[in-house]
Amino acid sequence: MVMAATLMQIKSKMLLPAEETPAQEEQEDPREELVRRLLEYEKFKEIAETLRQKETEQADIFKRPSPIWKRGVVRKDEYFEASIFDLINAFQGP
Repeated sequence: MVMAATLMQIKSKMLLPAEETPAQEEQEDPREELVRRLLEYEKFKEIAETLRQKETEQADIFKRPSPIWKRGVVRKDEYFEASIFDLINAFQGP
């Protein structure tokens, strides 16, 4: 939205007749700001790509172990009958 508004502002300034000043000072071209922003964006894009490549390289060096469920080891849960009194006795300890 901001970029679209900026482009519309630049286009409207270029379509309007230039204001004549007594000193005939050279007015700043509104496209210069846009070009500066685009160059800055390009730098950030290149840096992000470099970081993405480094992340991929490092992921191959320091691998995380895969979770147990992905390794094919299946753990069966053990169930047994216990009453509330069995639980109370277990938590009271020796």
